[in-house]
Amino acid sequence: LSDTTNNCMRKIHLTTTVVTTIACSNSILSDPRGIVVYNNNLYIVDNSNNSIVQLDLATNTLTTVVASGLSSPRNLTLIGTDLYIADSGLDRVAKTTIGTWTLSTFAGSTQGYSDNVIGTSAQFRNLEGITTDGTSLYAADTGNHNIRKVTVPGAVVTTLAGQTISSGSNASYTNSTTYSTARFDNPRGITSDGLNLYVFDTNNAAIRKIQ
Repeated sequence: LSDTTNNCMRKIHLTTTVVTTIACSNSILSDPRGIVVYNNNLYIVDNSNNSIVQLDLATNTLTTVVASGLSSPRNLTLIGTDLYIADSGLDRVAKTTIGTWTLSTFAGSTQGYSDNVIGTSAQFRNLEGITTDGTSLYAADTGNHNIRKVTVPGAVVTTLAGQTISSGSNASYTNSTTYSTARFDNPRGITSDGLNLYVFDTNNAAIRKIQ
């Protein structure tokens, strides 16, 4: 896990619950956030350094693999060897591929809200979380108080749950069997078990499930 304020990566053994520190670095890590694992490496978005860092789990060696082009990245997810990043400061989903590390915009452009659009025609507002069910991306569009779906590879962006808005926002708390009438207030963390989405609805102090 990312021990954010300590600029460390920690390991918790699930059987023994023993906690160990596997890497700390004030020069490479500064406000580390989301993590994914691939091929015995941990990939970390580093919020303050606007970077992606690789942690070799065999040697506990830290290496910066994307050093520029991001702005306050909050989280990331993995499909195949492609990393998709919630690049909050640029209101976009960024993409890079493990091994080549070329950074590009997958979806999003300027801050705002536009829906049922493709790629850079989409708009988000302060993306915080991102996950995948193995096929599509799901983003916690924090400032717009809703959950967005992004198809892969087509990058078609639609609102999955929460208010579809043209201006302003309606932060609230509503459970509903109709996705468009559900309401969130600053959703941030999001993950998937392949069948359901689980959302940390921050200002409502709730964990929400989307089936």
